[in-house]
Amino acid sequence: MLDDLEEAIVELTGGQFRPNTRNERWRELAARIHNSSYTPFEYIYYVAHHEFVNGLVGSHNLIKKNFVCSDKTWDRFLEFKDDREYDVQLVVKIQLDQAAMYVGSHMPKMRMLTEGFAELNALIRIELALTWKDEIDSQKIVDLYYDLAEPQLRGNPEYAPYVPLFKKLKEELDSGTS
Repeated sequence: MLDDLEEAIVELTGGQFRPNTRNERWRELAARIHNSSYTPFEYIYYVAHHEFVNGLVGSHNLIKKNFVCSDKTWDRFLEFKDDREYDVQLVVKIQLDQAAMYVGSHMPKMRMLTEGFAELNALIRIELALTWKDEIDSQKIVDLYYDLAEPQLRGNPEYAPYVPLFKKLKEELDSGTS
Protein backbone atom coordinates (compact mmCIF):
# COMPACT_ATOMS: atom_id res chain seq x y z
CA MET A 1 0.00 0.00 0.00
CA LEU A 2 2.89 2.36 0.77
CA ASP A 3 4.34 1.75 -2.71
CA ASP A 4 0.94 2.49 -4.29
CA LEU A 5 0.71 5.73 -2.31
CA GLU A 6 4.18 6.77 -3.45
CA GLU A 7 3.39 5.80 -7.05
CA ALA A 8 0.20 7.92 -7.04
CA ILE A 9 2.08 10.96 -5.72
CA VAL A 10 4.90 10.55 -8.23
CA GLU A 11 2.39 10.20 -11.09
CA LEU A 12 0.25 13.16 -10.10
CA THR A 13 3.26 15.44 -9.58
CA GLY A 14 4.72 14.45 -12.91
CA GLY A 15 7.67 12.81 -11.17
CA GLN A 16 8.67 16.04 -9.43
CA PHE A 17 8.09 14.74 -5.91
CA ARG A 18 8.68 11.43 -4.21
CA PRO A 19 7.57 11.25 -0.57
CA ASN A 20 9.91 9.91 2.10
CA THR A 21 7.88 6.80 2.80
CA ARG A 22 10.11 5.94 5.74
CA ASN A 23 8.43 8.84 7.54
CA GLU A 24 5.84 7.71 10.08
CA ARG A 25 3.15 10.12 8.83
CA TRP A 26 3.21 8.57 5.34
CA ARG A 27 3.13 5.08 6.85
CA GLU A 28 0.10 6.01 8.98
CA LEU A 29 -1.67 7.40 5.92
CA ALA A 30 -0.94 4.24 3.94
CA ALA A 31 -2.39 2.14 6.78
CA ARG A 32 -5.47 4.38 6.95
CA ILE A 33 -6.08 3.99 3.22
CA HIS A 34 -5.44 0.24 3.40
CA ASN A 35 -8.12 -0.06 6.11
CA SER A 36 -10.66 1.79 3.96
CA SER A 37 -12.50 0.88 0.77
CA TYR A 38 -10.52 3.47 -1.22
CA THR A 39 -7.34 3.27 -3.24
CA PRO A 40 -4.25 5.41 -2.68
CA PHE A 41 -4.79 6.93 -6.12
CA GLU A 42 -8.36 8.00 -5.21
CA TYR A 43 -7.14 9.77 -2.09
CA ILE A 44 -4.15 11.45 -3.71
CA TYR A 45 -6.25 12.46 -6.73
CA TYR A 46 -8.74 14.03 -4.32
CA VAL A 47 -6.02 16.00 -2.53
CA ALA A 48 -4.56 17.22 -5.83
CA HIS A 49 -7.89 18.13 -7.46
CA HIS A 50 -10.27 19.08 -4.66
CA GLU A 51 -8.29 20.44 -1.71
CA PHE A 52 -7.29 24.10 -1.52
CA VAL A 53 -4.08 25.22 0.20
CA ASN A 54 -3.53 28.96 0.38
CA GLY A 55 -6.36 29.41 -2.11
CA LEU A 56 -4.83 27.07 -4.68
CA VAL A 57 -5.73 23.58 -5.81
CA GLY A 58 -3.23 21.33 -7.58
CA SER A 59 -0.53 18.71 -7.37
CA HIS A 60 1.76 21.15 -5.53
CA ASN A 61 -0.36 20.36 -2.45
CA LEU A 62 1.05 16.83 -2.46
CA ILE A 63 4.46 17.95 -1.22
CA LYS A 64 2.91 19.18 2.04
CA LYS A 65 3.18 16.01 4.14
CA ASN A 66 1.43 17.48 7.18
CA PHE A 67 -1.49 18.54 5.00
CA VAL A 68 -1.77 15.33 2.95
CA CYS A 69 -1.46 13.10 5.99
CA SER A 70 -3.66 15.12 8.35
CA ASP A 71 -6.80 13.82 10.00
CA LYS A 72 -8.72 16.86 8.76
CA THR A 73 -7.83 16.22 5.12
CA TRP A 74 -8.75 12.54 5.51
CA ASP A 75 -12.09 13.48 7.11
CA ARG A 76 -12.88 15.92 4.25
CA PHE A 77 -12.05 13.16 1.77
CA LEU A 78 -14.50 10.80 3.50
CA GLU A 79 -17.21 13.49 3.45
CA PHE A 80 -16.49 14.12 -0.22
CA LYS A 81 -16.79 10.41 -1.03
CA ASP A 82 -20.03 10.06 0.96
CA ASP A 83 -21.93 12.08 -1.63
CA ARG A 84 -19.75 11.36 -4.65
CA GLU A 85 -22.00 8.82 -6.39
CA TYR A 86 -24.91 11.28 -6.33
CA ASP A 87 -22.66 14.21 -7.32
CA VAL A 88 -21.25 12.29 -10.29
CA GLN A 89 -24.74 11.27 -11.37
CA LEU A 90 -25.75 14.95 -11.43
CA VAL A 91 -22.58 16.05 -13.23
CA VAL A 92 -23.07 13.40 -15.91
CA LYS A 93 -26.74 14.33 -16.38
CA ILE A 94 -25.92 18.04 -16.68
CA GLN A 95 -23.07 17.41 -19.12
CA LEU A 96 -25.11 15.04 -21.29
CA ASP A 97 -28.03 17.50 -21.30
CA GLN A 98 -25.66 20.25 -22.35
CA ALA A 99 -24.21 18.10 -25.14
CA ALA A 100 -27.73 17.26 -26.34
CA MET A 101 -28.60 20.96 -26.39
CA TYR A 102 -25.59 21.74 -28.59
CA VAL A 103 -26.30 18.81 -30.90
CA GLY A 104 -29.96 19.89 -31.02
CA SER A 105 -28.85 23.36 -32.11
CA HIS A 106 -27.12 21.70 -35.08
CA MET A 107 -23.60 22.33 -33.84
CA PRO A 108 -21.30 19.75 -35.41
CA LYS A 109 -20.48 17.06 -32.87
CA MET A 110 -16.75 17.18 -33.50
CA ARG A 111 -16.68 20.93 -33.01
CA MET A 112 -18.62 20.64 -29.75
CA LEU A 113 -16.20 18.04 -28.42
CA THR A 114 -12.98 19.80 -29.45
CA GLU A 115 -13.62 23.52 -29.15
CA GLY A 116 -14.82 23.72 -25.58
CA PHE A 117 -18.31 25.07 -26.18
CA ALA A 118 -19.72 22.51 -23.79
CA GLU A 119 -18.41 22.15 -20.24
CA LEU A 120 -17.66 18.47 -20.62
CA ASN A 121 -15.03 16.59 -18.68
CA ALA A 122 -12.59 14.34 -20.52
CA LEU A 123 -14.44 11.12 -19.65
CA ILE A 124 -17.72 12.37 -21.05
CA ARG A 125 -16.04 13.77 -24.18
CA ILE A 126 -14.51 10.37 -24.96
CA GLU A 127 -17.69 8.49 -24.11
CA LEU A 128 -19.69 10.69 -26.48
CA ALA A 129 -17.04 10.37 -29.18
CA LEU A 130 -17.11 6.57 -28.91
CA THR A 131 -20.92 6.65 -29.01
CA TRP A 132 -20.76 8.72 -32.20
CA LYS A 133 -17.82 6.78 -33.72
CA ASP A 134 -19.71 6.22 -36.98
CA GLU A 135 -20.30 9.97 -37.37
CA ILE A 136 -17.03 11.57 -36.23
CA ASP A 137 -13.31 10.86 -35.91
CA SER A 138 -13.56 9.42 -32.40
CA GLN A 139 -9.86 8.51 -32.36
CA LYS A 140 -9.00 12.22 -32.48
CA ILE A 141 -11.03 12.80 -29.31
CA VAL A 142 -9.45 9.77 -27.64
CA ASP A 143 -5.99 11.07 -28.57
CA LEU A 144 -6.80 14.55 -27.24
CA TYR A 145 -8.39 13.56 -23.95
CA TYR A 146 -7.27 10.05 -22.93
CA ASP A 147 -4.40 11.27 -20.74
CA LEU A 148 -6.88 13.37 -18.75
CA ALA A 149 -9.70 10.83 -18.68
CA GLU A 150 -7.72 7.80 -17.52
CA PRO A 151 -6.56 9.27 -14.18
CA GLN A 152 -9.95 10.95 -13.79
CA LEU A 153 -11.61 7.53 -13.79
CA ARG A 154 -9.03 6.03 -11.42
CA GLY A 155 -9.49 9.00 -9.08
CA ASN A 156 -13.27 8.94 -9.40
CA PRO A 157 -14.41 5.35 -9.95
CA GLU A 158 -17.97 6.57 -9.40
CA TYR A 159 -17.93 7.56 -13.10
CA ALA A 160 -17.53 3.92 -14.21
CA PRO A 161 -21.26 3.15 -14.71
CA TYR A 162 -21.60 6.19 -16.99
CA VAL A 163 -18.63 5.51 -19.27
CA PRO A 164 -18.87 1.85 -20.37
CA LEU A 165 -17.34 2.50 -23.80
CA PHE A 166 -14.37 4.30 -22.25
CA LYS A 167 -13.91 1.47 -19.73
CA LYS A 168 -13.91 -1.07 -22.56
CA LEU A 169 -11.37 0.98 -24.52
CA LYS A 170 -9.15 1.30 -21.42
CA GLU A 171 -9.31 -2.46 -20.81
CA GLU A 172 -8.36 -3.11 -24.43
CA LEU A 173 -5.46 -0.65 -24.25
CA ASP A 174 -4.29 -2.08 -20.91
CA SER A 175 -4.34 -5.62 -22.29
CA GLY A 176 -2.82 -4.61 -25.63
CA THR A 177 -5.77 -5.86 -27.69
CA SER A 178 -6.76 -2.52 -29.19
